[in-house]
Amino acid sequence: MWATDVKEILSTPELAEALEDPERVGNQDESSLYVGDDHQVVLAPVGYDGPIQVQGGDTRDRVSASVMGNAAGTWTDVRLVFKGVRHRDGQLEDLPTDGLTGRWKTCASERGFVNREIFLLILKDLAKHLDDKKIKRPFILFIDGYKGHLGLKISLFCKENGIQLILFK
Repeated sequence: MWATDVKEILSTPELAEALEDPERVGNQDESSLYVGDDHQVVLAPVGYDGPIQVQGGDTRDRVSASVMGNAAGTWTDVRLVFKGVRHRDGQLEDLPTDGLTGRWKTCASERGFVNREIFLLILKDLAKHLDDKKIKRPFILFIDGYKGHLGLKISLFCKENGIQLILFK
């Protein structure tokens, strides 16, 4: 039933056409993983036996993972958000890039959550992915109502790059 409502909202010819193409409809969400000495969660492809080191901290340390894919099963690069003032690019160099998730990107925020600046990076990742895969625009992206997904720069970037955000509340 919600799909009928979305079609009504997206009734302009360009967006209605995009809604019918699985390559042009996607979803983005992020999830926090807590790491530390008491327990550790590691993001890696199934069967990966290479070394992954989680450094420092206690169970209050976190990393958020932003994942975005389309209805056709194509995924953009996963973006990890570390807590702190610097990101850890070198820690993921050995992770395979030939699987479903491709290359992993990193950045940092004060609390380890996606904020407006990082969401703008995520949207830039999407725009590059659309260009690389030659996916026609507009692209419809479903997101949740998290305040870090909303802002003037985000809105302007989406308008300039043919990305139509649909907000779930």
